Amino acid sequence: MAAHILLVEDNRDHLELMSYLLRAFGHKPMSVGSGEAGMGVALHKRPDLVICDLMLGRASGFELAQFFKSHAMLKDVPLVAVSALWAESAGPKALAAGFDGFIQKPISPERFVLEVQRFVKISLIENLEQTVVAANTQEPVKRSAPPRRGVILVVDDRQANLDLAGCLLEQFGFTVITADGVREGLASARLNLPSLIMTDVHMGDGSGFDLLKTVRGDPNLQHIPCLVTSATYLDADPRAMEFGLDDRNFILRPVDPQVLLSKIDGCLARWGTEVHSQQS
Repeated sequence: MAAHILLVEDNRDHLELMSYLLRAFGHKPMSVGSGEAGMGVALHKRPDLVICDLMLGRASGFELAQFFKSHAMLKDVPLVAVSALWAESAGPKALAAGFDGFIQKPISPERFVLEVQRFVKISLIENLEQTVVAANTQEPVKRSAPPRRGVILVVDDRQANLDLAGCLLEQFGFTVITADGVREGLASARLNLPSLIMTDVHMGDGSGFDLLKTVRGDPNLQHIPCLVTSATYLDADPRAMEFGLDDRNFILRPVDPQVLLSKIDGCLARWGTEVHSQQS
């Protein structure tokens, strides 16, 4: 069963990361960027849970908590605070203000949904079969780790995208290496010789196409299959034709976990067959 979760956060990167993680585990996030908007959406939708940053604009997280706890329709909705403020001091203040829990920033993809799970009490097993919450305890009980399936190098200059990719791919049994941009990605590829490279298109020190061009021209790397990710469609960039990219090796963000796994498996299987044919 999916939970309807309201996210109140004015930092775009944090908001995207939390939304991606919640969707990946089957929940239905709604997002707003201010405390005032959070109050309005909560009254209209009455979510199962609210996750709120403490340091917002005109209406802070503390004010939103006061509003919730004083409103008859919202007083029983669980509230979880997220903040970069030091947990030792901000945590007790948040609980005293009416929050039911506190999550420290930066968000840990591996722990975030498990921490949220304590408040929505919804199983996370059915979708990704990774971690269950033990009865009457806050400690997770982990299933056997999936078998290792190879090493994937993820190249992106946005930390939120790297964190999300790492979290999802590790659940599917891959070992993940991350690189912040084209230069670091090429250096890591040469050092680690991964099973697959997944690169964003638009980065500060070059593009994913620059990385692909170098990979395809390097005898030590040219055998490595590559996937390209972007928030814009592939046909919007004419360089895609130059590299023979099509829907099979392109992933549109926001990333659907099952689509991601399917593309990776397909790319690895197809590339192995193509390389074998070329060698024959």
